[in-house]
Amino acid sequence: MKTEVALPEINASQLMHKIRRDISWQRSKGNKFDNSSPAEISTMSGQLSSIKRLIDTAASRANARENIPAKYLRFPFFVLRPFQKIVLRLFNIILKDQREVNYNVLSSLRQSLYLDQYLLSEFENMRSQMRENQALSAEVIELSLRLEQAITQLNNCHNQLAHQEAELLSLKLEIKKKS
Repeated sequence: MKTEVALPEINASQLMHKIRRDISWQRSKGNKFDNSSPAEISTMSGQLSSIKRLIDTAASRANARENIPAKYLRFPFFVLRPFQKIVLRLFNIILKDQREVNYNVLSSLRQSLYLDQYLLSEFENMRSQMRENQALSAEVIELSLRLEQAITQLNNCHNQLAHQEAELLSLKLEIKKKS
């Protein structure tokens, strides 16, 4: 009666080679992404709010004029007070196309600013996810090293069992020959 134990042979060196290759690939890929610091992102946010204030100022200046500026209400111009409304209407009619262009430019700037803010928040989200993934990757590396140690121990046990099995078989054969 011969008893054979069939344990699959695990090649620890090939497994470790694959693990190391994957780890180096992940590290080389991961380092290219995290280039800007949180301070740079807060600076970008500050710049975006500054740009928003500039757009709001430009929007208030782009509106149609309803009054003559105060500096034109002094001596030589107060004589023309009865004509002020006519001058304002003429001025608004002449600059109507420019106000429309200004409105379109300001609208596109606001949309661009909104898009920039959205992209910045998405970038921050991706960065936090990347850091979480890097933490998980470190855990995977640690677990793979433990797995390698366990595989090595299993291979050693397998070799010992095979050696002990061979010894037992030889002892059984000797006992059968003696009897």
